[in-house]
Amino acid sequence: MNDNQDDFKRMGRFGGLFAFGMIGLLILCAILFVFGIIFFGVAGIFSLLGVSYDSVKALVYFTGIMLLIDFFLDPISKLLAQLFSRVYQYQHYKRFIIRTIFIIAFSSLSFYIADECITGINIPLRTEILLGLISWLIEIVFEERPKQEKS
Repeated sequence: MNDNQDDFKRMGRFGGLFAFGMIGLLILCAILFVFGIIFFGVAGIFSLLGVSYDSVKALVYFTGIMLLIDFFLDPISKLLAQLFSRVYQYQHYKRFIIRTIFIIAFSSLSFYIADECITGINIPLRTEILLGLISWLIEIVFEERPKQEKS
């Protein structure tokens, strides 16, 4: 531990700033890579569903606002789904249906709010609900399930 601190002190002020700058640049590249994947996914889904937008700038703003809104709405939807499904503790299909309804509703709500915030994109209500269904399907596919041991 002491050797690492000595190495850091030997780098000097410029070396330390350079190291922190490179780490910051690496983190920024990772964030931009993930945002790019989501951006091109949204652009692809919009082209498949026939959603029109005025410019790429509007699509970038839409994607950013949608991610920000979904960041806050997703935990709320999971909490509400868990609270409402406690009644059906042993009826798994009813819990699944309640969870599905909340996830689709809140995903559609995030698409609706982002659509209303950005004037350069016009998404019909049916398409917003379909996008909520698609995001639910993506969430189900990538959901982590506990591995069952083979006996």
